[in-house]
Amino acid sequence: MALASDGWWSRHPADHGAAARRWVRWRLLCDPHMTDAACDRFIASLDEDKRDDLVRRAVDGRRPDAGAGVLEGVERAARHLEGRPIAAITQAVLNDYVVDRMEDGATPATVRRDLSVVSSVWRVAKRAGWVSGMNPALEELEEISETRHVIRPVRRIDLARVLRIAPTGIANIMRFLARAGCRLEEAASLEWPEVDLATRTVTFVDTKTRRPRAIEISPQCARELASLKRHPKCAYVFWHAAGHQRGVPSRYHNLSPNIREAVLAAEREALARERGFRRFRAHDLRHTFAIRWLQKGGKLWPLSFHLGHTNIKTTEYYVQWLREHPRG
Repeated sequence: MALASDGWWSRHPADHGAAARRWVRWRLLCDPHMTDAACDRFIASLDEDKRDDLVRRAVDGRRPDAGAGVLEGVERAARHLEGRPIAAITQAVLNDYVVDRMEDGATPATVRRDLSVVSSVWRVAKRAGWVSGMNPALEELEEISETRHVIRPVRRIDLARVLRIAPTGIANIMRFLARAGCRLEEAASLEWPEVDLATRTVTFVDTKTRRPRAIEISPQCARELASLKRHPKCAYVFWHAAGHQRGVPSRYHNLSPNIREAVLAAEREALARERGFRRFRAHDLRHTFAIRWLQKGGKLWPLSFHLGHTNIKTTEYYVQWLREHPRG
């Protein structure tokens, strides 16, 4: 990832031409005669200021660091919608797109983000005069905006109930998520060479921002890691024998459904015993870590770095939540 001169994040260093071409190619939705060559000629005709303006309009209303995610959303949606006239993008087409993305394993939040990108493209196309007339399905999309995960701190008693009945490997990962506050994929891809128990340091290599991040873990977290069984042929901290190839265990993949099943099992058990239970997601453990950090007097900037946020405003969301929920 590289930061362009205007503060906009791009996957390639300051390549506004490539970014703009991605957006202009959406004119294929509006004009079936627009070709890639025509897009290239259009971009080449723009001076640098106009090119930058095109990109800014494309990411209008989004955080500067969200540019890469916007373009990725464009590419995903384009594979499904490209080549269709605007009038042909009906609610049924959008419903098919949602179904396809969910079957590919996308989360509801990711699908919603993609739809918000389609909405943004529609607005840009209208403002630029590329389209005229109405499209009810796309007009309705203009009401969609990206939303953050709802913060729902996990109660200790609920986590304990899940850990008690979850398979050992799943329970180990959930403990680590709760202690370290990392993302699920960061935990699943963690390897022993990236763990230094002597200094209580863990380095995440496979991060959301694609930039390695080293964090300090608590003594309790270090003791729990030290107690884990290692496999001589597998470097992953969290591994399971069921996914082995030629006798070599594998790391965990697609963990969310496994964690969800453990949570639902704990919920069923609690209900059977007429006890309260508050259902939670794996990502709620990360939210809980952040909330507890601030409640204990931890500083905002160190928390932002620990969580791997590229924008401090993302971390400030937890401060805002605590103001609205002082009892946590």
